[in-house]
Formats: sequence, structure tokens, C-alpha cells
Amino acid sequence: MWSLNIRGADTPYCPISEAYLLVTAQSCHLFIDRLKINAALEKQLLDAGIVTLDYGKVSDTINLLPSKTKLHFSSTNTDSLLASSINLTISLVDTPCVVTKMKAQKNPTELASMEQTLIQDGVAMVRFMHWLEQQVPSGQVTELAAEQQLEGYRKQLDGYLSDSFRTIAGFAEHGAKMHYAANEQSNATVDESNLFLVDSGGQYPGGTTDITRTFHFGQPTEQQRVDYTLVLKAVIRLTTAQFLKGTTGANLDILARGVLWQHGIDYKCGTGHGVGVCLNVHEGPQNFSQNIKEVALELGMVITNEPGVYREGGYGIRIENIMKVVPRTSNEFGEFYGFETITIAPIATNLLNLAMLESTERSWLNNYHQQVFELLSPYLGGDTLDWLKDATRPV
Repeated sequence: MWSLNIRGADTPYCPISEAYLLVTAQSCHLFIDRLKINAALEKQLLDAGIVTLDYGKVSDTINLLPSKTKLHFSSTNTDSLLASSINLTISLVDTPCVVTKMKAQKNPTELASMEQTLIQDGVAMVRFMHWLEQQVPSGQVTELAAEQQLEGYRKQLDGYLSDSFRTIAGFAEHGAKMHYAANEQSNATVDESNLFLVDSGGQYPGGTTDITRTFHFGQPTEQQRVDYTLVLKAVIRLTTAQFLKGTTGANLDILARGVLWQHGIDYKCGTGHGVGVCLNVHEGPQNFSQNIKEVALELGMVITNEPGVYREGGYGIRIENIMKVVPRTSNEFGEFYGFETITIAPIATNLLNLAMLESTERSWLNNYHQQVFELLSPYLGGDTLDWLKDATRPV
């Protein structure tokens, strides 16, 4: 889908269509359910030299290729049934998908579009946070109600297509389950007694979003404050990293994870993943993980930064932002890169143990919140704008 800059609706939460693309030196064929291609799109594709054929004709078409043709394919992206249906006269060459890295490195148009999309998504998040603060004391907010309310705010935005995954809205011990999904049986009431973790995202023509914020609407315990502050420190430490060109996500994972390790805490997942542009919310090949992956972080890549603390039976804490890789400096030692946060939404400050923050960390948070206010305030008014002003005041 990315190769042809088209989108579909075959998969929940991801605007793609099931299809194959066959490219030779002489031709380009798209195999897809042709009922999903209208006449205008078919003509546009044909004008670009792309012929559309029925999805089921892919193996027959491949088998018409000349004998001894070398067919490059990715075994991790191609089903084994198709591979097994190819004539033995055609040589199959298992090759990493040539599109993957190109797709991962966003061009300037994609980055600008994604950044504007994240501002719009931030507007929905602020309205949601304000609503939570108003409604939780009533005792009427449940996990499912919060999930539906947030979806409703996103639906009000221009271009909203769908959520980018099922929202994780986990109160208390449910927040410690990394992929929790509320149902009618588990649906907890959100009150002032514990933490509430909300991990969500949206799909828009301009980009895909993924954001996590953690809240407490009462008096957090000192342990909760310590855990939350450690998570924020981990986020900041990774965000502010400067690294040599050629560095991988595995090289940098320890910057976030190490903050928690110093206190005997770990999280059993990666620290971050790539994100598509109106595509998969989890997109590779780049990531932050302890698992060694020889993929360097390149300019234009976007990646999430989401360390956390998960205390089974108690609560979960996660703060998640999307960052882009940007140039920092170049000298006789090499070319150095860094990160710029492009998620725009307040980070709860009532959970912080301010004594644990270094002055540089306070400065980072205050500068980030100043940016949040400047970018989101033009879209808000009334009580919601007043709430944003309070939520982003310096600490």
C-alpha cells in the first residue's frame, strides 16, 4: 500500500488492503480485490503504468514469467502457500523487503503531515483529559466509558478514519496488564483511589498516532510518585540522547531502561517501535529493545519512547511519546543525531516527586509543556483552554 500511496479498509485499525505487488523491469501489477478499486483509481494507476488484476491471479501471473527468472520475495512478508505454488523453473530469492527501510524513513512531506496530525490528536487528548478530571469524581466513569469518550473526541477531528488500535484503558491493577482490553465483565469504575493508564491512537490521512498518559485523580502514594517520576526521567533521558550515525535502537534502549534498573525495576517489553503514516501503528524495522536488531536509526525515522513500571495486582505507569530522528552535529569524529518529540499533549505533573528531578529534567518538561500550550491553545477555548494552561504551567 505504501509503495503506491494508496490505502484501504481490510484490516481493523489499519487502513490497508490485502494485495500483492509484482514489479519487473517491464511491468508493474497490483493484485487486489478489484471490487475495491473504482474506475477513477484504476485509471490513475494505469496512467502510472500499474495494471490491476484480481487478487487470486497472482500465482498464475508469476508462473507465466520466463524460465530461470529470479523472483525476489520476502519470506517474512509473503505467505508460504503462495511461495509453494510457484513453478520450479522460477528461482525464488528470499530477500529483505526493499520497501521496509524506505517506508521507515519519512520524507519531509510525510513528517510535516504527521506532525500536524499529532497536533490535532493532541487537541482530542486535551479535551479527554479535561473531561476525565471533571467526571471521575462523579463515580460514573468506567474504563469502557473513558474509551468511548476518547474515541468520540477523535471522531470530531477532520479526517478521522478509526482508532489505530484498541484503546488500553486500565484502572488500578488492569494498568499493569500491558495489552489489557476492557470488557463488560472486567469494566472497572475509575475513581480517585488509584492510577489510570490510557494508551490510545488514531488513524488520519496525514498520519498514525500512538500516545500513553497515566493519571491519578486523588492522592497518589509516595511509591506511585517515585515510580511515575522514574518513568518520566527514563523518557527524558532517551529523548535527550545524542548518538553517532549508525547507532541502533538496541544500543540506546539502556538509556531509558537503565534509569529503572538502578532502582531494581524492569519492564518486560521493548521501549519503543516505529509508526506508520496512515498505516500500521507498529512499524519496523527500527525499535528500542534489548533484542539485538542491526537496524541503524536514520534521519526521518519516527519511533515511540514508552518506558513503564507495571506492579502486578497494583497499577501500571507508562508515558509514551513519538519522536523523530534529527541531525545534531557533525565534526571530525562523525555525524551525530538526536531526537525531537512530536507528540503534543500534557504529561501529568501531580504524580511527580519534584525532588527527584534534576534541573535539566525540569527544564525539559517545562519547555515541552510550553510547546504543548503554544501549539494546542489556538484550537481550544473556555474551560478547556483554562485547563490546558494549568496542566502546562512550569513545575
